[in-house]
Amino acid sequence: MSASTQTVPRSTAGDAASAGASGPDRRRQLTLLAVRLGLVAAFCLAWELGNRSGALNPVFFSSPTEIWGYLVDYARTGDLVTETLATLHAVALSLLIGLPLGIGAGLFLAAFPTVDEVVEPFLVPLNSTPRIALVPVFIIWFGLTTTTKVAVAVSIIFFMVMFNARAGVKNIEPDMLVVSRALGLSKREIFQKVVLPGSVPTIFAGVRLGVTYSILGVVATEMIAARRGLGLDIVKFANTLQVGGVFALLLVLILIAFVAARLLERLERHLLRWQ
Repeated sequence: MSASTQTVPRSTAGDAASAGASGPDRRRQLTLLAVRLGLVAAFCLAWELGNRSGALNPVFFSSPTEIWGYLVDYARTGDLVTETLATLHAVALSLLIGLPLGIGAGLFLAAFPTVDEVVEPFLVPLNSTPRIALVPVFIIWFGLTTTTKVAVAVSIIFFMVMFNARAGVKNIEPDMLVVSRALGLSKREIFQKVVLPGSVPTIFAGVRLGVTYSILGVVATEMIAARRGLGLDIVKFANTLQVGGVFALLLVLILIAFVAARLLERLERHLLRWQ
């Protein structure tokens, strides 16, 4: 080989391949985004035209322009910020309490099969209890406070996350555990390096559901009895037949759920980068 011959460093070749792969992927993502936005625009246009032509009753369906007007007026009064923060505060507290408790309980039951066998017959009936039926009880205990909303949401997401965490540990491949023991890993090392990383995908599936249902639990409680929150204002708009206001607040809740889902997706991708 002559002295003038140059070899391409492996890292450079890898970067070039990565850049080549990211180009089509980025174009595909932009195309998907454009298609999705087009579908939303077409849906809103059809909705607006149906309302103006009389095909849809505005008393029941409102219209996109009217909904936007309600949303702007709601923001001008300051209620959009204050009521959204009241709802998000309860959701955040319920997640800070419910997620660690659920994950911890699921890992504990999976680690101690005897305890799991004892309490398992009680878990499904407790999880089957309609939480909304417990709202009056929580109101008696805690009053019309944030604690009531948090208690309802925690009672929902706890079991959801717990079942997923327990299933995630139980679904670890037995061969992986055998090999880990053969390599001389301690129980603590097996848990940290094999069990916990392997159960993260299943746990995160429960976390995603927990975030969604925490929003549902808080808003449903606000619709029944609360002093602040988006759910309370949804009921106020509905009681006065302001359907546009109801849809405007539903749009806010959809945006909250969308942002939460995106943040969780990024966190999960970061935690599972080893895959």
